[in-house]
Amino acid sequence: IISTISSGIFAGAAAYISFSEVPALNKSGPNELWRFFPYMYSNAAKMQASLTVVSGITGIIYSLRISELSPIAGRVWLGAGLCFVGIVPYTIFLMMPTNKRIIESNKTLDNEAEKTALLTKWSKLHLVRTVVSLAGFSTMVYALVKYS
Repeated sequence: IISTISSGIFAGAAAYISFSEVPALNKSGPNELWRFFPYMYSNAAKMQASLTVVSGITGIIYSLRISELSPIAGRVWLGAGLCFVGIVPYTIFLMMPTNKRIIESNKTLDNEAEKTALLTKWSKLHLVRTVVSLAGFSTMVYALVKYS
């Protein structure tokens, strides 16, 4: 249950950022999202990191426990847990360089095209995390319903 709750919170927050917050800020022009990004990032990073780790590890631990009763259920839970564990290296190696570039140049970069390019790249990278987390969460909910 802990893995499903934490994965649902993560997926919900990621979906909100991808489908509501970023598009709304983009409508105001790239400068709004550019100025807002460091604050959004500092608040979301701690919460999202801990939720990802909790979701992934507890999902994998549960998969090991339930595998003895139902190997299929164990594999389903393992897949869901691995979705969240996989978000960690994805974030560190693929997203972090873009995050750092946006934060480090936030007060100094004036080039609108470069700002837009960086924010668009970040939005696409974040969308991948959103889709993976929604898939992992949906799989956990399915497993709870199907194998309980």
